[in-house]
Amino acid sequence: NNELDPQLKPAHLVAVQDDADPPCESWLKAEQTEPLLLRNILSDGQIDELLAQVSADGVWPRGSRDCTGEDGIEPTSKSSSSKKIKEHFNRPGLCDELKTVAHHLAWTDDHCVLYMHTNDWFANELPEFWSVIRGAMESRPWMNGAVPVLVGSDNSMEHVRCIELHHYSTGGGLLTPGHRDTGSALTISVLLSDPNTVKGGDFITYNEGT
Repeated sequence: NNELDPQLKPAHLVAVQDDADPPCESWLKAEQTEPLLLRNILSDGQIDELLAQVSADGVWPRGSRDCTGEDGIEPTSKSSSSKKIKEHFNRPGLCDELKTVAHHLAWTDDHCVLYMHTNDWFANELPEFWSVIRGAMESRPWMNGAVPVLVGSDNSMEHVRCIELHHYSTGGGLLTPGHRDTGSALTISVLLSDPNTVKGGDFITYNEGT
């Protein structure tokens, strides 16, 4: 079935427009890069442990109170607009399923995000998992799915902009028209849900507007 999901049509329209008149050369070059599919980066056991540590009491907030760091966090980059971001703190309509999920912001009523790079938490608390993910970022097509093993400084957080954990309830998704990971030269997206037990979770990129 090649029919486009109705929710994707606004984003697809922007992709077509940007292909005809690219906002900048770097965006066009990035979108011409073929995605690389790596399977089973983390084991089921590692995923369970990661989610358990993230969800532990007192580790992360369930919605931040404001943008001033009242929770002892810095959820956004220095370039973010505090006024714009503040609209997504303690979202009143956030669905019940996500209210108890560890998160900093709720972008919609069915989508929230946790910034695990805050104070280098992910790399410091889960170094084994971070090593695997950081190694996957160095994988290349000619490696045939192999994940390089990094040692020493290669395993650091240097040059890493962010590490985000996204939760979606039914109907949720990151479908913002024109959305791009501006500021990142490389993005890795890791599916933590079992694809056999959930519906959705499709990863979509655009090339030449399609």
